Amino acid sequence: MLNGSVMERRFDPVLEAALASCEVPESLSGLLPERFRSLAEPFGDLLASDSKRYDFHAILEGLAAKGRKNLESIAYAHDSDRQMYQVFVGQRDWDHQPMLDLIAQQVGK
Repeated sequence: MLNGSVMERRFDPVLEAALASCEVPESLSGLLPERFRSLAEPFGDLLASDSKRYDFHAILEGLAAKGRKNLESIAYAHDSDRQMYQVFVGQRDWDHQPMLDLIAQQVGK
């Protein structure tokens, strides 16, 4: 049986090639935030209040940004309270079915 480190080294070239193919050229990087917002907008529109929509977009933008990807760093970047985002992500009740329906519609197109 091969140990984990031998297998990891064996797949390093595959991983490097995959990561290289995911890099966005600098010339396109300025377009991504706007494109990302336009893709996320219909999903945010399904939320009931302005505050929920703000939280939704702030979290998505934080996840798309460079650097750490946790609610604390996202809250810090938006000068917001981390607990507010934790409640939104983990404790708030909301109907996810309209979002699933929207995804199905977009994939169907």
